[in-house]
Amino acid sequence: MMPVLILDGGMGTTLEAIGHDVSGSMWGSELVARDPAALANVHARFALVGADIIETATYQMTLPALVEQGHSEDDARALMRRAVSLAADIPCPHKAPFTPASSVSTMSSCSSFSSIHALPQHPSTVPSPQPIQKPKVALALGPYGATLSPGQEYDGLYPPPYGPAGFDPSSSATNYAPRTDECSYEAALTTFHLDRLRVYASDEATWSRITCLAFETIPVLREIRAIRRAVGALNCEMEMHGKSKSNSKPFWISSAYPNGHIGQRDANGKTVEMRQVAEALMGELAPLAALPIDTRCLAAKPDGIGINCTHPTLLPALVGALSGAVTHHAQRHPLWLILYPDGGATYDVVKREWTHREMGPDVWADRLLEVAHEAEAMGVWKGVVIGGCCKSSFDEIKALRALVDRPTERLWEKSVGGEENGAQVGGVYNR
Repeated sequence: MMPVLILDGGMGTTLEAIGHDVSGSMWGSELVARDPAALANVHARFALVGADIIETATYQMTLPALVEQGHSEDDARALMRRAVSLAADIPCPHKAPFTPASSVSTMSSCSSFSSIHALPQHPSTVPSPQPIQKPKVALALGPYGATLSPGQEYDGLYPPPYGPAGFDPSSSATNYAPRTDECSYEAALTTFHLDRLRVYASDEATWSRITCLAFETIPVLREIRAIRRAVGALNCEMEMHGKSKSNSKPFWISSAYPNGHIGQRDANGKTVEMRQVAEALMGELAPLAALPIDTRCLAAKPDGIGINCTHPTLLPALVGALSGAVTHHAQRHPLWLILYPDGGATYDVVKREWTHREMGPDVWADRLLEVAHEAEAMGVWKGVVIGGCCKSSFDEIKALRALVDRPTERLWEKSVGGEENGAQVGGVYNR
């Protein structure tokens, strides 16, 4: 069976829906300083409805952004680390008593994606609700474009030194750059991501509470490559400081595909093909001369790749294309598929407004799990993480949990070889 883990839903839009002001430049992340209890409450509620993995409210957090808001550098570091504690310190959720109509997927500590596995729980003889292990913590790391206004998670229009041109409503700017310029932009983005990672990794107490790194909504190929270089450089730094390889974290990279395409454009202004995305994600990368010598380490390869903040109806075609593009890479480097679409609405980055949603939680969850089944049949992926992004909240994750835990789902898993595959995959990531 292909292991299935459930991620939480969208933090910013969930906070907005329950009455919190997220109109500032860092959306929900601003509540780490202003109202940390509100964030902790949302984390806890996602855990209660069945999320296996909780993302930190750090998507747009960077030292420069916090300093610009008036925080000192020391206070900014403390806030970034506090966001991890808010996700890690949630109370242990409780499961309802077992009934014949339900079962519970379980997981434990995550030292790597390859150790993840989900198993049905046996009937309990205790009639009262029983605690289950707390969800694991994914450090949410947005693109450089998430620090810009308007946000550039979709189009990837980055000003120098991170790209050729920023957003300008009066011009037809492009994110394409010739290779001679691309190297310098990639180096700047590597430094951006490495500097942010160092804030967390330099504090052992914080770093030890993070299960995995979630680089999400990455719009351009140079930034995908830069993230891989940054993670590789961080791993090298930790080894040089005498830390074991166990200090390195599994990580995923996901991108948004508005209108079915990633934001990257080619020299002709057309969207790039999925094979080019796959090559940026998984291909071999030569050292980048524009980087300082001490950061020219071997680029890391992600443990998971996928799609986030994309309309659910686009997933079947996108997953099919991505699966085909990474097949030969996955044969050498087993990969998890990461899928957390939006709730079925469309976002205007300039007006910062959402359109009306097109589907309810049950339909949303059913479509998402169906895509996971289709991915299983492709035979490419080692496992799948499914959850929600913007405009998905507690009801969506609750519906997803109910579908994954239903008895018919267990029968489906058995029909595709769940018992044999489970015996091979099983390990320390049981909840």
